[in-house]
Amino acid sequence: MATLYPSEDKIEKDIVEREKDGEIVLIAALNEKLDDSYEIYYKPFLNGDVPDLIILREGHGAYVIEIKDIDLDDYSYDAGNSSNDFGKLINNATNFAVPTPYEQVEWYKNNLYNSHAHALTIANLCNPSLYSAIKTAVYFTNATNSQIAEKFASCLHRDRIYIKAWGNDNINTIIDNIKFDLDRRNGLCSDEVYQEMQSILKPKFTENTATNEINLSNQQVTLSQSKAAQQIKITGPVGCGKTVVLAKRAVNAYERTNERVLILCYNVPLINYIEDKISYFDNSLPRDMFLILHFHGFILQQLYRHTSFKLYWTDTDEEMLEFEEIFPVQDISDVEEHFPKRELLTAGVFDKKNILDMDEINKFLEDVKDMLPKFDTILIDEVQEFEYEWLQCIKTYFLKPKGEYVLVGQETHSFSNKTKKIKTNVKGKWNNLSVPYRFSYAIDILANEFQRTFLNNKYEIYHPVEAKFLVPDSDCVIKYHFFEELQLEELYSILAGYVEDYGIRPEEISIVAHHIAKLRGFEQYYLSYHPEQNIHTSFESKYQFDHLKRSQKLYRLRKIKKSQFRIEPDALKLSTIHNFKGYESDTLFLILEGRRHRVTDELIYKAINKCRKNLIVININDYSHHEFFENNI
Repeated sequence: MATLYPSEDKIEKDIVEREKDGEIVLIAALNEKLDDSYEIYYKPFLNGDVPDLIILREGHGAYVIEIKDIDLDDYSYDAGNSSNDFGKLINNATNFAVPTPYEQVEWYKNNLYNSHAHALTIANLCNPSLYSAIKTAVYFTNATNSQIAEKFASCLHRDRIYIKAWGNDNINTIIDNIKFDLDRRNGLCSDEVYQEMQSILKPKFTENTATNEINLSNQQVTLSQSKAAQQIKITGPVGCGKTVVLAKRAVNAYERTNERVLILCYNVPLINYIEDKISYFDNSLPRDMFLILHFHGFILQQLYRHTSFKLYWTDTDEEMLEFEEIFPVQDISDVEEHFPKRELLTAGVFDKKNILDMDEINKFLEDVKDMLPKFDTILIDEVQEFEYEWLQCIKTYFLKPKGEYVLVGQETHSFSNKTKKIKTNVKGKWNNLSVPYRFSYAIDILANEFQRTFLNNKYEIYHPVEAKFLVPDSDCVIKYHFFEELQLEELYSILAGYVEDYGIRPEEISIVAHHIAKLRGFEQYYLSYHPEQNIHTSFESKYQFDHLKRSQKLYRLRKIKKSQFRIEPDALKLSTIHNFKGYESDTLFLILEGRRHRVTDELIYKAINKCRKNLIVININDYSHHEFFENNI
């Protein structure tokens, strides 16, 4: 017999409650007729994606199966007009259009390769043949094979022929198909890919590896209490623990309701940070009871699951505003002939601004409002980045009556050097976390002086006596180096010197810069001397860049590397400043580059605030900031 997740009793209980007899028949047959080398996952939670079945076989591959109990006679089929379109099903009674099961099952498969699975994505980018290791199928419980073939005969999508369509004629045919497709061993399905797939299909919080203890103040404890029907706003200065309060409140909300908690943010890198903070408070909680996503990803997920809406957008406005954040100038010069900016922009991969037509989106959601998931608790971080219309959409369509709704972030939003108060859909005053928790007095003074000089006191400045400092200044190292040019061997010597002179472990170090090229080169150089060193990066390796730089696969790789980046306690960390958002580091090497690679004042300020203890600023020909750091360090 196959191995079932969750248990057979839990699966049967869920199916009976939802009155899905066709699912019982299929799962019982799969469980009985597949041997124990097959693992069957029923409705696994993939951070919001919930395919009906995934069958995994070590060393052979996987099957993603969508189960539909609809009566095809109740729908007409519109095939669309292109080979990229699966078309849509239109309900004859309501004239309402829904995505085809083929599109839904391919959505799940594509997300496995492009969002959920790090090792799988990288392996597939290096060898496209691996994409065939995951098969897809749709099982229609109330239709025969001939009815299915007739209904979708006009489908134009080029991948339709690769998706199995099973009717209720003969369960044994389904079993035979699965055994045949997963019979041959696939040398590309490495142990790493298999183990990652297992961890994705059985998600859990990681073991707490935090090196800094979190002691909540009385005010933080109060604001982290979960209460039904409460709607509040939480703000405070940098370092006051806003996201920590949000994470603790998420834990308390789950313990109060025993229901799934929705947590939304704006930037992708913050997702892992929030997950890590929840894990810090209680890593025994079920990971699948916390849906943590950025706004764009969550809305797109709901639209594709429940409506015929079709729009591919990129992650966030901020991510795409700076083209060089993704493809630095020095990288583009290598690939411009085959991969020019204008082609990328035309293709919509790097849109200057993602324009969300919320009126159109709300119309789609209104039509399916009774099918949308509703949450007892919704927590939103980085609320200053959210448009008012986005907040209204979330609150209207996804919050239960008398649900808990909490907004966390800054009261103001800055754009084009102007600051204005944000508009939210929560009435009343902001709850202000008044006591900042800072790591070092010296670093705090430096950060405040920097924003006075370059940002015109854009952020709230509190008097140092109001802060609680966690690291004595005597334990801190703050240094500044200026170079007209800096070679990789010189950067290596600087780092090695601090490791030796101050007893700093490489695993305590994070190196951040605005652009990728120097970081990528440094990783390769460092590993040539320390091949045993574990290095965690938010971008591709030099080897991967050289092999992928002439294709859009490089963008996909960077996207998955960015989404998987987190602070690993046993690794040297390399990241762009933007992707380091939300994290801190005991020792931070901040690299500034002048001329065409100059970083913005805003990013420098944020980077300084990421340092807990030891800050080493390395300036390469950036004269606009040289005098400040020379005089203040």
